[in-house]
Amino acid sequence: AKDVPPEDLKPGASDGIVERPAENTAAYENIERMLESGDSDSAVREFEKVKNDSSETVIAYAGLLMASGEYKKSEQELLALIEREPMNADAYFNLALVKGLSGDSDAEIEYLEKAIAVDENHSQALSVRGSIYLAESELKKASTMFKRSLDSDPDNIIALTGYGSALVREEKYEEAQNYLDRAVELDPSNPFTYLDRSSARAAVGDMKGAEADMSSAIELE
Repeated sequence: AKDVPPEDLKPGASDGIVERPAENTAAYENIERMLESGDSDSAVREFEKVKNDSSETVIAYAGLLMASGEYKKSEQELLALIEREPMNADAYFNLALVKGLSGDSDAEIEYLEKAIAVDENHSQALSVRGSIYLAESELKKASTMFKRSLDSDPDNIIALTGYGSALVREEKYEEAQNYLDRAVELDPSNPFTYLDRSSARAAVGDMKGAEADMSSAIELE
């Protein structure tokens, strides 16, 4: 199977944003429209008018800063939140995303593991940690993380894709297809999922299915 680059298994910066706070609904709907149009800079400016010190708002604001490339400012917001709430797993997870996007892989792992230490069932942190293990070909460790992630959230797309890929590499092709089928159902736009499923299907003799998946992967790349 083709190796899946870790950046294709990790969530984007916006995936770190938790549900928007209930207050100021109209303002947040306007911010969401800005994000949907790709105007993250305006979204950040608008958010600054309505944000408060609640953990949900700080994390959402940090996610917006990540999306606009303001990693240092995002990091500062999250570190301040962690100082106030040292048991906030979402804060550690989002800080890990910032570090990953900034290219500091050691710090990324450190904060992912802190998120998991605070909340052993944090599906997002587990799935991203698994994707890093997968990129390092640590298949057993990757599979453990992915399985724990899926126990918490059966539809975690990173875990589904990553676990399916790990199973292909372990030559557990039929089992891999179960996870990859669900991953394709949830996100039909990832070419690497089709590549892994193509390998799995070819290995069990389903050449027609393998060819169809390979064609889909080529179209999406």
